[in-house]
Amino acid sequence: MDAVPILNYSHKEDLPSQSYLCYQVMDGSIFYNSNISPIELHVVTKDGDKIKGETSILEGLDYLDIHVIDDSLCFSMLDYRDKEKENWTRKCLLASVQKGEIVWRQISEIPYDEFLDSTPFSLHSVELKDTRIAVQELNQSSEKPMKEIEMKERIDALVVYFRTHLFILRPSKEVRISQPNEDVVEVQLPFTALVDKLWMHGYSDSDSLFIVNIGHDFILALDTTDLSLHTWTFGRPSSCPFTTFDYSVGVRNETLTLKLIDQHSKKAQLWTYNLQ
Repeated sequence: MDAVPILNYSHKEDLPSQSYLCYQVMDGSIFYNSNISPIELHVVTKDGDKIKGETSILEGLDYLDIHVIDDSLCFSMLDYRDKEKENWTRKCLLASVQKGEIVWRQISEIPYDEFLDSTPFSLHSVELKDTRIAVQELNQSSEKPMKEIEMKERIDALVVYFRTHLFILRPSKEVRISQPNEDVVEVQLPFTALVDKLWMHGYSDSDSLFIVNIGHDFILALDTTDLSLHTWTFGRPSSCPFTTFDYSVGVRNETLTLKLIDQHSKKAQLWTYNLQ
């Protein structure tokens, strides 16, 4: 990879515990969720107001994924208890801020499919079966895919659907972009087999797909209109007592937010990096 600028960073806040999962939505607000009983959910809005939400709607369900949909947080949950496996369902429950409160609504429910996969900042789920790829929107209750893509060979890689393309991420020593057909873009970039070190952020008000590599400490911005790239690295913050990057929280207003943890004390902090 070519030399890229190192980001400037600053401390944002201490988290109540390491168990908190944080997601930055499109308007810059951050949702905080602790799925350790009792389940907690609150949001700090872009104006700095803290709003606590009621979470009884999640009781009796198991987490599959959590997604950002515009200014809301979507919980993909498995409803399986006291049911035969053929009756298991995947429910998508949307948490939004309205008039100073967190409001819930169910946006979809479909039969559970173990082959259906999704990433936290994608509005779509993807099903990989042999050489066929089926793309489905999170808010659709129909089992019929919104789009089907036929590949020449079986895909064994990380995939995400954003805008109008399926992005296939493969490990490589250098960053390379190719487009094998009109529906698919292949992104080769340095990362290990540990997929959980990659975080992707795509918001509906932007054409850029941000790929954050926690293991190699860099962020890649891919313009999905012309497939141009921009890359930054983020050095470890020397003034932070925590040295372990946990995951990427969001990329908004040219600012990357990361969660850092301390494995011994179980404490966590959020830090921000300016991309300008």
